[in-house]
Amino acid sequence: MLAGYGGWQGRTRREHRARVLARLGWRLCAAGERKLLDEFLLARALEHDAPGVLLQLACDWLRAERIVRPPVDSLTRRVATARDAARAETYHRLGPLLQPPRPMQLDGLLDVDPDLGLTRLAWLRRGATVATPELLKAELDKLEFLRRHGADNLDLSRLPVGRRRMLAEIGRRSTNQALQRAAVDRRHPVLLATLAETYVEVLDELVQLLDQALAGADSRARHEVSQRLVDRAKAEVDRGRLLDEILDVLADPNIPDEQAGRIVRLRVGMQRLIAARRPPEDRGQRDHGHFDLLAARYKYLRTFTPVVLAALPLTGNTASASVTALLTAVEVLRELNAAARTAVPDEAATPGATVFVPTRWRGYLDAARGQGRGATYRHCWELSVLYGVQAGLRSGDLWVPGSRRYTDPSTLLLPPDRWSGQRDGFCTVTGTDPSASRQLGRLEHELHAAVATLETVLADPGTEGLARLGDDSELIVSPLPAEQLPAEADTLGAATSARLPRVRLPALLIEVGRSADAVQRGVHPRRRRATTQPGSHPQPVCVADRLRVQPRLCRDGRRFGHFRRRPGLDLAVVPAPRDAARGEHASGQRTPRAPAGRAVGRRDAVVVGRAAVPAARP
Repeated sequence: MLAGYGGWQGRTRREHRARVLARLGWRLCAAGERKLLDEFLLARALEHDAPGVLLQLACDWLRAERIVRPPVDSLTRRVATARDAARAETYHRLGPLLQPPRPMQLDGLLDVDPDLGLTRLAWLRRGATVATPELLKAELDKLEFLRRHGADNLDLSRLPVGRRRMLAEIGRRSTNQALQRAAVDRRHPVLLATLAETYVEVLDELVQLLDQALAGADSRARHEVSQRLVDRAKAEVDRGRLLDEILDVLADPNIPDEQAGRIVRLRVGMQRLIAARRPPEDRGQRDHGHFDLLAARYKYLRTFTPVVLAALPLTGNTASASVTALLTAVEVLRELNAAARTAVPDEAATPGATVFVPTRWRGYLDAARGQGRGATYRHCWELSVLYGVQAGLRSGDLWVPGSRRYTDPSTLLLPPDRWSGQRDGFCTVTGTDPSASRQLGRLEHELHAAVATLETVLADPGTEGLARLGDDSELIVSPLPAEQLPAEADTLGAATSARLPRVRLPALLIEVGRSADAVQRGVHPRRRRATTQPGSHPQPVCVADRLRVQPRLCRDGRRFGHFRRRPGLDLAVVPAPRDAARGEHASGQRTPRAPAGRAVGRRDAVVVGRAAVPAARP
């Protein structure tokens, strides 16, 4: 039909192509479009440096803008140009941070330190494995080294987050020789991003090690408390028996009161009474001596806590009185450690200044205050401060500036200026009232209505046994009847399913097999001749290689041609003879599903549903 179409390669073809593009609303990739494409690729290259990702993003942008895609080789050259431009743009944006003497300091990270026996960059990469005083001090040395190089003040906000993360990852993976051989415009940004990222990681690791060290001491103390409670429970059995014997004497009406004590001592024995007596200091302990066991580890904690507290910048929610008192106590403790003093100041020992101390430990602090503000009170007060810091960091009431894991929780929310511009749209979509007070009132009204409905359900005689009290006085509520979905939801679901594309996988596989001629030939793509011999196991066929498609682009990350079975896909492997489309053996029996990971042979057929791609016989 097209044989008589005159001028197919000339003006007629160009005119008809232009009409088709105009009809569809598309346009050619002219100079203006190429300039916009270069700008788009440069912006994306600052975030993603992978060529495959950039190529896919470029194709998506061209499709969204209804621009005809240029040739692939031209597009790949533009991707390479964009990557080079992104590298130059990165160096240009970091120019103010690369003024002398910083370039010399960055290059010094790649020189071998004679004291360490390795480069400073490799030393910074080493992480701590356990929370010991030695490793904590090693992390402190790293933190001090990074601060001397200004890593805590590096502002890399001029670069996108993805670019900073990519540069830091290159710095962690690259060898020392590779970084030394790299060009300056590539080496210095990588080292700069690595320093900034390493500072955050070391700071997070230091706080985590402090938390683990305090938690380890607390865990060992709790284990000893549990052992004490077991021993005490065994002793309580003897005390119970002793009490029964004493009550037998005291409750006997035939024994006069003036002779009761003498008879008890005679029957029970003075030695048993003395052994069963509990010291007064052990009678009122709410934590069963847990704090005393922590105090026994005070010297161990003092080997690293002063230097860690001095290096960590702590701040917190000052709107809370307990957090404010805790931050003040931390500052007082730093001053005492710096001045090597023992006595706690009077203003730091008042009840208002120690409001952060847990109730179960307050009795120890009060008892030590009665003995003066000497070493005993200092031990109790300092332990309360340390474990108050641990609890504050875990709960988010305290945070460390510059940290990623222990940062201010409000920084994870939308900034107020951005939220003000998005609030109306969010409220419209979710049906929320823009006023917080009205929204809270609305939710409270819904809560009362739900409680009233529950009361009605529980009062119904037909729902007897729906709610009851268990043996331990806990409320047990059986599952309530599910709320029926409205008919509109079913209609909306059906309309959504109708709009989704329906891909006929069997037909697609058959078309792939016919076009590639891979299944019919049965030749392994890496060999020049057929590999099947009588009595030998058939070799798998790689359809992806026959189609010149890169196997890494497959959805499951493996070679598409092997057709490995995955959960959720009804995939079976049957031999080619008989009715392969119905998935039958030569004996006419239904073929069971293939085991997971079993590769499809050259003469096998891949069955999906009722259709298959049969293999040709040799």
